[in-house]
Amino acid sequence: MVIIGILGVRFNIVVPPLIVPVLQGLPWGYYYPTLVEWLSSLGIVAFGLFLYTVAIKALPIDTIKDIREEK
Repeated sequence: MVIIGILGVRFNIVVPPLIVPVLQGLPWGYYYPTLVEWLSSLGIVAFGLFLYTVAIKALPIDTIKDIREEK
């Protein structure tokens, strides 16, 4: 959630000036993500999910029910 917040703040700082012209008479800004940007974003999310999957498999996580059954 912290990372999403940091990215949201950066997005909020960068994108609005591209949409509304700062000075009168300047053309409107248009922004469309390229294929490289979409694939980079998808790769970052996929890598995060991969790390989460590896952490779930590698780190022992016991529930209270499992601990009670062992005793």
